[in-house]
This record gives sequence, structure tokens and C-alpha cells, in this order.
Amino acid sequence: MVNITIYVEGGRVDGDQSAETVSNNALFREGFHRLFSQVLDEDSFNLIIQPIGSVTRAKKYLRKATWSREPALVLIDLDGPPQLRTERLSRFQGLNTTLIFFMIQEMEAWIISQTEVIESYARARWLIRKHPEQRLRDDTLLAGRDPQQLDKPSDRLNNLFRKYFRAVRQRGGERTEKLRSYSKTKDGPVLIGMLNLTQLTDTFGDAAALIRKVQSIQREHLADQTG
Repeated sequence: MVNITIYVEGGRVDGDQSAETVSNNALFREGFHRLFSQVLDEDSFNLIIQPIGSVTRAKKYLRKATWSREPALVLIDLDGPPQLRTERLSRFQGLNTTLIFFMIQEMEAWIISQTEVIESYARARWLIRKHPEQRLRDDTLLAGRDPQQLDKPSDRLNNLFRKYFRAVRQRGGERTEKLRSYSKTKDGPVLIGMLNLTQLTDTFGDAAALIRKVQSIQREHLADQTG
């Protein structure tokens, strides 16, 4: 059975082996694995999600993917609109750029494209919803906008959290509410795993291309086995 590895921007790989870092990286792997497994049949291959930390490591892992004996792909933030895709790819000259895919503009753009998932996540964590008459998707940060064209989606998601959700604290019989910020390491991976992959690939071309690439690798491997 072949292993197919997707190196994904995020997590921490700087040697920090604290319990929190290990736990956060496990959440990261689990979230992306749950998302991609919605349409990828793993009967004939193992899907491995490997966090690579900062985008500055992308070239190292693309080089690793290019020369790997087993198939590997790279998924990183574009940090810009789709129009910058060609320019970003030019930074990887000499490597196999057909193996690199982008979250446009960041991972959080995938999340804010499905605001109903954010609502479900908040309810599951017993967060207090402020302004319940206002739908998240109608907020001025998002309304009528193509998710791929929203700059700094991580900031937008954090602003949505702080505007619409409160965490409850109970101390000594006193109940208090606290602003709830978005955590890239704790909230992000869980939200990613809750997304609807079909909706995601309908919205983001690179997400669709990534899935097609994995399925193509799978078919090639099956053909080699039967041939």
C-alpha cells in the first residue's frame, strides 16, 4: 500500500516537543485528514498529513516531495489573491511546481467560506452568541465577497470571533463573559475538519486541483499494481 504525503503549512516543527505542541500538531493532522477523507478512498493508500511550520520551509519540503520515492504534495497559504499564483510559483524554479497547491489566501479563507461551520463549532463549545439576529455571512467583513479575494482572512476570522462570541467563566460562584478570540492552533484544525469538502472544492480551485492530483496518483498506483 502506497503512502501519499501532503506537507501542509502550519503547526510547529522547530524542535519544540512540549505536550501542547505535540497535541496541537496532532489536532492539525487530524483536522486535515478528516477533511480530505470525505472524498478520498483510503482502501489502496495511506494519506499522511505532515505539518511543516512556517511557509519559509516550503521550498525545503517541495524539494523533498520532488525527489521522494513515494508521492508527496505541498499545500501552503498563497498570502494573496489568486492573481498572484503564477508569481508565487516562480519562487520555486527548478522544482516540480505541479506538486504545490495553495490555500487562497490563507487557511482561514476556507473556514470563513462556510460560516455555518463556525456557528456549529461555537455551539458545540457552549460559546455565547452575541447579536444573534445577525448572520455571520452577512457581516460587512464577508458579505457579497468572493472568499478568495478577502485579504488577511485570519484577521477577519478573529474579528468575527471577538464580535459574535463570548466564552463563559465560572469562578467562585460568579459568572463572567470574556471576549473569545480565534486560535490558529486550537480552533483552526478543528474547524478545518468540520468543513464540507464538496463545497470547498466548488469554491476554491486549488483545493479541487489538490484532490484531483491525489486521485490521479491513486489511479496510477492501482494501474501499476494490476499491470
